[in-house]
Amino acid sequence: MFKLSKRIGIVAAVATAVIGGGVAFAAWTATGDGTANATAGGALPVTADPGVTADALYPGVPTALTLKFSNPNPYPAKITGLALKANGITVDTAHSTCNVSSVTLNTVAINGFITGTPAPIVPAKTASGDGTLPASIPGAVLMDATTSNNACQGATFMINLDVVSSS
Repeated sequence: MFKLSKRIGIVAAVATAVIGGGVAFAAWTATGDGTANATAGGALPVTADPGVTADALYPGVPTALTLKFSNPNPYPAKITGLALKANGITVDTAHSTCNVSSVTLNTVAINGFITGTPAPIVPAKTASGDGTLPASIPGAVLMDATTSNNACQGATFMINLDVVSSS
């Protein structure tokens, strides 16, 4: 009799383990479906304060362009292009007869800045404000020696740029 009760006990234990294991397996297995949405944010334009020349501008002598880039985005932005805006280069009102078209950008210097090492990367905005990058581009501004006139002496030129950037 002892052997029979022992066998019943073993069979009961095995059956409980099998059934219990099945229940445990069922308790941990589930299927379902659903959807999730994510919205991409929009990129805001990186800007450049109107550039000014680092040194006095003289006919025939290239000078550096100094400016400050501002990035309102939550990610760093690499400057990949600079071009004159529609209003391009302007002169202060006291020198309105200055031949502004004698002042140009040196595209070789601009391209050297954009493709240089290290690449110009404007930091991401922070809680305290937009990310900024001050820059100086040597030899970027030229005044033509043959088309400039005396009215340009002492003038302040504003170089208005469009900025192209990527993340």
